[in-house]
Amino acid sequence: MGMCKWIWLLAVSFGAAAMAPPETPYDSIASRNAFGLRPPAPVPSTSAPAESVWTPPPDLKITGLIAVPPAKKVSFYVVEHGKPPKSYVLGEGEEQDDIKVVTIDGKSQTVRVKNRGVYVVLDFKTHGLTSQP
Repeated sequence: MGMCKWIWLLAVSFGAAAMAPPETPYDSIASRNAFGLRPPAPVPSTSAPAESVWTPPPDLKITGLIAVPPAKKVSFYVVEHGKPPKSYVLGEGEEQDDIKVVTIDGKSQTVRVKNRGVYVVLDFKTHGLTSQP
């Protein structure tokens, strides 16, 4: 029983000491900045985040249409500035590298694709692969 009173008295005295203002000569050590720490530098705000910069989708060049019933496929090159061209052969509804073939029309020789979120109708006249002289 004597031990229990001692612990209670000790707990009450520590609680009172924590609420009392500091009165020892060592309290100034805690308030001083011994290591010369400085608050963090403010982060410069940018006018527009880098994610909001729009880049155009790559250029698509049709090289051929393949129509073997019931499948329809298109072969094309993806041409991006500063990168070597990539070749693809995709059917209707197929998607690769954020390029999706929506429809292939064999009669009009056109292909509707979704190129990085932008729908485009490709034809051989304007999007056909031409040889450079």
